[in-house]
Amino acid sequence: MRKSLWYAAGVTVLLFANPLPDAHAEISVTITKVSKPAFVIDSRPVFVKPANLGFSIASAGFYDLISYNNRYYLYYNNAWYRSSNYRGPWSVIRAEMLPLKIRKQSISEIRISRDNEMRKLKNRTNLLKQQTGQ
Repeated sequence: MRKSLWYAAGVTVLLFANPLPDAHAEISVTITKVSKPAFVIDSRPVFVKPANLGFSIASAGFYDLISYNNRYYLYYNNAWYRSSNYRGPWSVIRAEMLPLKIRKQSISEIRISRDNEMRKLKNRTNLLKQQTGQ
């Protein structure tokens, strides 16, 4: 028993007498704030509402801008954005998060409907001008 006690004491001294090698680990964490996209819309857009879609589309402008249920949806560079104001701030949303009425139309179908509605309005305006002699 005395021998095993000396043996245990020796192992303990060896463990505590030898310093452990320094363990170095480098951790690099980079946190960046993703800024919200900034789209410049200088004035309130004029919207048209094609009957076949059930939502309004900005009649002109650089962006494909949709108004539906007091929200604005903007399509730009293959991505969708949402805001409660036409001036932003805008948040990126997945296409699956769009309202069903918008989601079930392709952007090209939306553009075609907008352009057709604009043609109708232009034709009506021209007809009214002819009738009034302007």
